[in-house]
Amino acid sequence: MSSVAKNLIRDIEHSNPNWANAGQGWQGYKTTIQLQGWEQKREALILRRQNKSKKSVLTKAIEDKQPTLFP
Repeated sequence: MSSVAKNLIRDIEHSNPNWANAGQGWQGYKTTIQLQGWEQKREALILRRQNKSKKSVLTKAIEDKQPTLFP
């Protein structure tokens, strides 16, 4: 996962934007991202769900450096 994508997820996670209900306990947030080498911005959908641990699934994936969202 690129550092731009990681920063985007971290910023969205901590800024409390208006998340939409995606059903079955999931919430989604739609945004755009433009990575180096891309000629145009592309839509990105960030999904999250409540986790029993104190860290969110996204934060844990970023910290563990596991490319689970954008392989």
